[in-house]
Amino acid sequence: MGLMMGSLSIRFSHKSLYIMGFVLLSLSALGSYLSPSFIVLLVAFTLFGLSRAIIRPIGFALVGRYIPLQLRPKITSYQMVGIASAYLVGSSLVSVIGDWRLMFLVLLFPLALISGVLALKSIPSTPNDTSPSQEYRQAFKDVLFNKSALACLIAYILVNMGVNTVLATFVASFFRQTFLVDTAFISLAFMGISSIGIFGMLMGGRLVNRFGRKPVTVLSVLILGVLTISILNSGNLWASVVIWFLASFILGITMTAYSSLAMEQAPAYRATMMSLSEVSQFVAQAVGNALGGVLLLAFNYRTLSLMGIFIFLGAFIFHFLTIDPTQQAKK
Repeated sequence: MGLMMGSLSIRFSHKSLYIMGFVLLSLSALGSYLSPSFIVLLVAFTLFGLSRAIIRPIGFALVGRYIPLQLRPKITSYQMVGIASAYLVGSSLVSVIGDWRLMFLVLLFPLALISGVLALKSIPSTPNDTSPSQEYRQAFKDVLFNKSALACLIAYILVNMGVNTVLATFVASFFRQTFLVDTAFISLAFMGISSIGIFGMLMGGRLVNRFGRKPVTVLSVLILGVLTISILNSGNLWASVVIWFLASFILGITMTAYSSLAMEQAPAYRATMMSLSEVSQFVAQAVGNALGGVLLLAFNYRTLSLMGIFIFLGAFIFHFLTIDPTQQAKK
């Protein structure tokens, strides 16, 4: 769906697609709540995947279209905060409600419905773009044959391969197997890193405005590489926790900085660029988790930490092969 969005975002107006994304999300929430069987639940989650593939890239494209350049990093940070807040709010509510079905009904469905109404009422209407097939090709050409845009996507894959594998997929098992902590400790830790990640995202918007999209992206990715390798090589529980929290803060900055940089790579086809960015993230998760799982099964967590090398490769590509078009235009 992420690949299809590159074309759909040209054929249909961004507002219509955005609203459709929230309609699908609402249906997914209701379907998950009412699902009488596992198969129905899988179908409902498929609708969630479709909605995510629409909402996130179109949301960034709308920021690029309607928000002035100087304010875009700040607004982008708010979008990223919404993603991180889901972990924080969801972790808290699931322990209070205690029923996974009710989570869909009392949290996801109302939020999706309210968001869809806000999109309908607040976003200016734009005419449908009935572009010929040549423009579909032009959209992908402007991204994939743009050296800087392509470098952004490749670097994003490499960074996510290391970050997602270590700091998201295997970090919980690392703490439980290495330091013998219980699930309550991990749950509290995830709430903590979500909170500090939100702070990092908000800080990222301000840093981008002050120092620029590319410098903040490169520096934060480099620091993230060091922390990703360090967390699995620390022999002390609290030292690893501190590294994890610091890495979450830097990751928040990185997410805002990268999104701000990627959004400006192909101004005429922002939705296509951000859709391919979503695809890159899923590719990174699939490949990174597979490779990380093999390393962990064959060796140990210290060997798994070498996934951080991919993050350094990503920083190298960001530094040498990407440009910030907004800075080039000023020059």
